[in-house]
Amino acid sequence: MDDFSAETGTGERITATTYIAGTIDCQLKPFDWYLTLVIAGVHHHALSDDHMARLRLIEHLIDEDHSRKAHAEALTALLAHGFEDHNVLLRRAA
Repeated sequence: MDDFSAETGTGERITATTYIAGTIDCQLKPFDWYLTLVIAGVHHHALSDDHMARLRLIEHLIDEDHSRKAHAEALTALLAHGFEDHNVLLRRAA
């Protein structure tokens, strides 16, 4: 993981953490909650409808493990931003 810090045009400092996989496996599919977080970010930052539509075409897995920490944290974050049903983001128009 790498941390990146930058200053915005308004002088605000923002930090992001990125993960770059060491290997690529095209057979892997994201969990539904992860893809929903990405789509919520596209929605929040008002990126193009075309970008949103392409993301919604990505095949994903339904994560049945509700005890998974990242699963619970993702759903909590989405709820805090007004998305009560994360699956709606996977299927609705922008």
